[in-house]
Amino acid sequence: MSTKKNLKRKRDSGENGKPRSKKRKMENDQISSFLKPWDGPDIKIRDGQPKEQEMKNELRWEVIYNDTTDENLLKLIYLKDIISRQLPNMPKNYITRLVFDESHKSLIGIVGKDTVIGGITFKTCSRDDSPSFIEVVFCVITSLSQIRGYGSRLMNHLKKYCIDNGIYDMLTYADDSAIGYFRRQGYTLEVNLPKKHWNIGFLKHYDSATLMHCHLEKRINYLEITYELRQQREYLMELLQEYTHLHNVYSGIPFDDLDIKLARLDTLEFFLETGWDVEKFQIQMDKENLKEIYHENKELINRIKEDEVSWPFKAPVVELFPQEAEKYLQAIPDPIDLRTIEENLESGLYVTREMLLSDLQRMVDNCKKYNPKKSGFYGLAETINTKYLKDLQTHIVKVQEAQSRNLVKPQVE
Repeated sequence: MSTKKNLKRKRDSGENGKPRSKKRKMENDQISSFLKPWDGPDIKIRDGQPKEQEMKNELRWEVIYNDTTDENLLKLIYLKDIISRQLPNMPKNYITRLVFDESHKSLIGIVGKDTVIGGITFKTCSRDDSPSFIEVVFCVITSLSQIRGYGSRLMNHLKKYCIDNGIYDMLTYADDSAIGYFRRQGYTLEVNLPKKHWNIGFLKHYDSATLMHCHLEKRINYLEITYELRQQREYLMELLQEYTHLHNVYSGIPFDDLDIKLARLDTLEFFLETGWDVEKFQIQMDKENLKEIYHENKELINRIKEDEVSWPFKAPVVELFPQEAEKYLQAIPDPIDLRTIEENLESGLYVTREMLLSDLQRMVDNCKKYNPKKSGFYGLAETINTKYLKDLQTHIVKVQEAQSRNLVKPQVE
């Protein structure tokens, strides 16, 4: 009984009996002292700042559960408080029940001596006849610690914990505002774990939430993956500098005050280094050539529109599927559809065949990215890709290669 009273006293007041609001201010000040601006290399590492703090022993991560000890109970109380603040629509009694449930564990981040900055509450689900997996129930970071890489570092530590314990799959239900975060952490909308292993009463289902899955690779060290990716990117950038002029910086077009004069493009060095040729450009922009390209592009669009498989692509998703609009736009930052493409064509935007094909390909890729492989929409997108785009793209590439050798004139059959 005395333990419960002590815990209640600690929860409602500070160490010296100060109101909890002042205690929170002290915690925030302590957190801020560790959250120094990250002044890293040009290719920044998402979890660079928290890793640096780990190396200085300013930040640590612990996996705890309700073992009835005062130390862990107090940490769980702090975590529950953060979850309640970050997820205000979640019932507090529900949060309390899961955080303190003995079958659930929590991975928490601690800065300084004992300041909890966030954590993940999870449950290990297993049966003798199926592989184990982790259900991520809550995942939160304090407001002061967000956008600094702590969320990524937190998830990477959970991945390491899973691999260390022989677990290679994680599932979670994410609301619309969290889908972007989980995508960045490697979760997908397509659940590749066989349904018979998880759809047996393990998971807690939530309204207006989307099930997401993350499969882990034993060979990957997730605590070092961002550094390894940066090294690969730096190596790629070095190779690009050997074969391209992307790293070169040129002075702008000179002008006197506001007397801006038109510059001849064929006199600009950076234009010429890209392979731009004034004669080819003049041929490309010839009225008869543009007219021919317009009719070919128009014919292709009409053929696709007349095909019965194109019905989900004839208008923007926000019009055809308004109930999916918000979630779709969060997952697909650059949407496009046949009606928009046709409007672009009529406005004269597509001066080449490649420009039209690029938008059509983006339309198909968006659909395949958002929808699971086994869905009907994915199949419709793949049909359009196979039936109308692949062969045409291959033909255009061959024509371009032949053009570069001055063998043939551009045409599309």
